[in-house]
Amino acid sequence: GLNPLRSLMRLKHVYLSSPSESPGFTDESLTILSRLPELEHLGIEGGRFSAAGIAQLKANERLSFLRIRCRKVDTKQRHEVAAGLGELSQVKHLSITLGPLDEESLAKLARLKFLKRLELAEKDIDAAAARRLQSHLPGTEVARLNQ
Repeated sequence: GLNPLRSLMRLKHVYLSSPSESPGFTDESLTILSRLPELEHLGIEGGRFSAAGIAQLKANERLSFLRIRCRKVDTKQRHEVAAGLGELSQVKHLSITLGPLDEESLAKLARLKFLKRLELAEKDIDAAAARRLQSHLPGTEVARLNQ
């Protein structure tokens, strides 16, 4: 587990990846990460999170870069993650892979007006939807990445 990280209070950059056959990271993982006061950059690949789990990262006041790669998530899960991201006003650069984004997920992402850059997987959003999202986030660079 991530418990050994608890003692690394000055940790600034954390990038975690779980093997595809494992269940991945959970809200409990985010609880541990939320207790790292110096954390500035966080990348997590492979996990299932709730809105409340993601919102725990609000405690990381220095967190400016967040990359989340979820796998095998359903529509409800995408909505949960998108809703939780709205709590993280300290984050300026967000890179997410959630799976295909529907209108409800896009509407939640359109509220992230505090972002300077939003990166979405090209497979998760088509060009027209990215343009619509960009129109709602004029101060944010919205990029579709080929991952």
